[in-house]
Amino acid sequence: MEDTKNNGTRHNSNLKKEWQDHLKAWRASGETQVSYCRKHGLSRDAFQYWKHNLEGTRNGRFVEISRFCPPSSGGVVEIFIDGRLQIRIPQGVSLEQLRAVFQAVKEL
Repeated sequence: MEDTKNNGTRHNSNLKKEWQDHLKAWRASGETQVSYCRKHGLSRDAFQYWKHNLEGTRNGRFVEISRFCPPSSGGVVEIFIDGRLQIRIPQGVSLEQLRAVFQAVKEL
């Protein structure tokens, strides 16, 4: 008879590794969480659960961001978060700079 406790531990270990791999691949992809989940057939709730448990994320909400840059904006994208934080991103900002900005916001 197989030890079910040991089997459960192995299963959890495999599941943890699978989600660690997903999180690593998501970060490398540059995709939004929503887009990555859709592309890989993952539940957004499960993604947030594992992200929170593996990375210590404080906020489990998804925020949908649509791509829209009105002609009058001069190529500046404005992002408002919870009505209290505004980020203005001018045209030509590199992906590395954007990642640095969003990493700083995440740490607030």
